[in-house]
Amino acid sequence: MAGATRRKIALLLVVFAAVLGSLPGRAAESKTEGNPWVATWTLDPALSRLAGPVPRQLRIELAEADARRVRFTVAGTAADGVAFRDTFAGPPDGSRHPVLVQSGPSYQASFRWTADGVLHGETVDPQGAAKTFTVELAKDGQTLTERRHVKTPTGEYDLVLVFRR
Repeated sequence: MAGATRRKIALLLVVFAAVLGSLPGRAAESKTEGNPWVATWTLDPALSRLAGPVPRQLRIELAEADARRVRFTVAGTAADGVAFRDTFAGPPDGSRHPVLVQSGPSYQASFRWTADGVLHGETVDPQGAAKTFTVELAKDGQTLTERRHVKTPTGEYDLVLVFRR
């Protein structure tokens, strides 16, 4: 009976490892090698649905994106010409972790992967804007689409940000 139990446990471990290997970012593979999420992504304003002043430039450098860690830098130039740079590095465990800001106070963000390969996130910035969003990678691996809902002290709105390699 003990041998049968060990075989069942071994089979369950093999199945569990196969499932983990198929998760978004494929936790079993190298952090960067072959991971289609890891790239520099540039906002395509023509394909995006934006609200308010459009940033002059917005780029995401996604350095890690797997089941263990998400690490990125968002940098650009706001519509008023002010440069900005935010960095995040933490596990996608749904808990809040700090986002470091080049100038000004930092804020918290949480991320988690879903089984269908979508990255979900939540932030509350220093100005009190709460953002919930999903980020999806297109099947061709060339487009990253973020759907974001923003709730500020003065109102709510939705954005769609389309980024290209």
